[in-house]
Amino acid sequence: MRVPLSDLIPNTRLQVREKLSERTVARYVKLLRDGGQFAEPISAARIKGQVYIVDGFHRREAYTQTGATLVEVMLEEMSWEQAIYRAAQANQKHGLHLSVNAGVIFPWRAGAIFPHFRHQEGSRAREPS
Repeated sequence: MRVPLSDLIPNTRLQVREKLSERTVARYVKLLRDGGQFAEPISAARIKGQVYIVDGFHRREAYTQTGATLVEVMLEEMSWEQAIYRAAQANQKHGLHLSVNAGVIFPWRAGAIFPHFRHQEGSRAREPS
């Protein structure tokens, strides 16, 4: 589905890194300006009526820099817990690789708020405050 770019909220609760990679954004901007498109749409979660980016922070920035107004989004209704889990999964699957100096702010790497990654039976991640 196509949604206004301005509707996509880049909430830091769902972003693994402290900042975006300028190199990655520049590569994506070039792709868009050359007429290319992304293999996957931005993934977003509708939570309590708001639309938050789950996967696609660099793509959103590239769209912003190219003046796009409508973008292709895969939108799903979900809870904060589901959105955080999906964001972590997406980054592990295909995200920009993390380095020691990546400025990682997501505590899921240590299992702090993602007990799913610690495989503890019966525990649940908390909704961020």
